[in-house]
Amino acid sequence: SEKNGIKTLFRKTFGEIETTKGVYVYAEKIDNIGFRPIYVGISKSIVERKRQHLVRTDKGTATLALKIARHVGHISEEEENKEKVTDAIKTVQGEYLKNLWITIHHYPDTSNFLLPMLEIYLAIKLKTYWNTFETH
Repeated sequence: SEKNGIKTLFRKTFGEIETTKGVYVYAEKIDNIGFRPIYVGISKSIVERKRQHLVRTDKGTATLALKIARHVGHISEEEENKEKVTDAIKTVQGEYLKNLWITIHHYPDTSNFLLPMLEIYLAIKLKTYWNTFETH
């Protein structure tokens, strides 16, 4: 089924999607109205990338959580020592990211050129707030 242009997560067993290459969309549930996309990402292993967003605490892999933590004031760039970064990331992961919906779209044959283009297109089309395309 579709809600506001976002397909609900297709269901496969965990092992079957372990190495799924493709694009994923995080979305907030808006009461009983539907969903608002907030972030589009790509990965050669979407399940592993989801783990990085939700569990890892280093700023090189938990990039979405760090970006949100900076935005909401859990941490500033001036005070970013490892312990404060870890605490800020864990706070965002526990209070926000784990409550998001994720949609996975499997694109196994997409070239390394087309998949990033799809990420940019979807982020623009869906007007996602957290996609900035800044290098890190």
